[in-house]
Amino acid sequence: MRKIIAVLAAAALLGTLCACEDKPADSESVGDFTVPAVTEAAPEPEPEVATELPFRELTEDDFEHVDMLLDNTDTAPPLDIHEADLSGLDFGERLSPCKAEDVYENYIENTYVDGEWIAQYNAKLEECLSTPCRGMLENAEFADGKCYMLVNYDNLCGSHDWSIFSYDIGTGDLKELVRHSGIDDIPKCLTLSYARGRLYYDSVYHVDEDGNKVEISFKGSSNGAGYAVFGSGEAQGLKNMSELRSVDVESGEEVKECTVDGVAILGSETEKGLVVQRFADDDTTYYQEFNVTTKELGECDDSVHTPVSGVRFYCDGVPAEVTGGYVDGKYENVVIKTQYYTIQTDLINFDNAFLWKDRACIVSTEYVGTQNLYTYDLTTGERLKMRCDGFSYSNTIQLEDGLLMVNATLDGFSNTLGERIEYVEPTLGMIFRMQSGTHFLFGNTDDTVCYIALSGEPDNYAGNYGFYSSPEQGLPDKLYWFKTKK
Repeated sequence: MRKIIAVLAAAALLGTLCACEDKPADSESVGDFTVPAVTEAAPEPEPEVATELPFRELTEDDFEHVDMLLDNTDTAPPLDIHEADLSGLDFGERLSPCKAEDVYENYIENTYVDGEWIAQYNAKLEECLSTPCRGMLENAEFADGKCYMLVNYDNLCGSHDWSIFSYDIGTGDLKELVRHSGIDDIPKCLTLSYARGRLYYDSVYHVDEDGNKVEISFKGSSNGAGYAVFGSGEAQGLKNMSELRSVDVESGEEVKECTVDGVAILGSETEKGLVVQRFADDDTTYYQEFNVTTKELGECDDSVHTPVSGVRFYCDGVPAEVTGGYVDGKYENVVIKTQYYTIQTDLINFDNAFLWKDRACIVSTEYVGTQNLYTYDLTTGERLKMRCDGFSYSNTIQLEDGLLMVNATLDGFSNTLGERIEYVEPTLGMIFRMQSGTHFLFGNTDDTVCYIALSGEPDNYAGNYGFYSSPEQGLPDKLYWFKTKK
């Protein structure tokens, strides 16, 4: 503060071109000028004290209705988006061991082709078996300034040659942390999750009634691989099992943490560890929490938000209620109840709701193929209506000031492949197209959203010929990330 005041005083003296021969004793020299020394700093302003908002009971009559003109734009959204160029990353190339002459037939589909197709199929098969596969990015996790990437080198069946790399955003350093390559007893990484300073991944295997491991070939395309994981074990009288492993993000040292009945999908970090979505063999889905301290899988407590926690809506992390719509054969008005307000609306349809302390958004299907977004703004006293049809085919993430619509199979617990990301600003009636026309890997945590745009054609000829993927799949282009809260 003293330095700032001294500089301002010097500027004032320079403007008047005034110099004094007799300098007072309590003075300081600043360049060619002398200014009075500051003896007392200005008092610091009192810190602002957060005041609780008064609880408000509102009805439709408390809001002025405003119809907004929808504005779709390709301009940058009002988000602080960071970007890193990944196009120069080179994961190298490898020839997966399952392509060996004496074993490859165990890992290809029984594809029935005849006539002119047989020649094309044989040529593609020979090319696949003899050509090393360039590393394909399949999954990613972003944490603490680093991107952890699952890279697959097996484009025949997808399960016998893969690595996990660490990429430092700041330095550009690329480091291989984990490598698994072989035929027998090779874990197949499904999902990645970062929790408590370590990287976690899961792999699925099968056991017979005596508990002995039984290998099931992941034959052919990615669909075939998915069936081998989720279906064929049960179909052959086997039991699905998962193994949870953790990786030291500096040394790459692996630790087998625990085994899980069924197929496990890793989720987001929690206070004790991370969420595990478990698909049991009886078709029941469970959401549990892995405790990194006790190394045990247990029930989630009330602080962990999952789709089966019994709470669908939250406002500032506190459970809220949205009722109404079509109930017991009749339509009822939608009512919103949070810790800050209640709103009795005149809407009779709602598909989803997003709640803040100063506004509430309701997604309502008016008729087939048409959705409107109603925003009740408690600050302006307006009900804003905008046409927005993307909610039915997109998954939506609530941010601090808007909504992120992700056109992908997103369950909130794993990174997935998608084709479009849009940011909706309800108070402006604007939709910002952030990502479209190419595929991307998407992931989100409680405070960060990240996605990697991929170049190349994701499937090309692979599915047609029964192979896991094409050589052009999974080439990283750019990494984007931003905070969900300012």
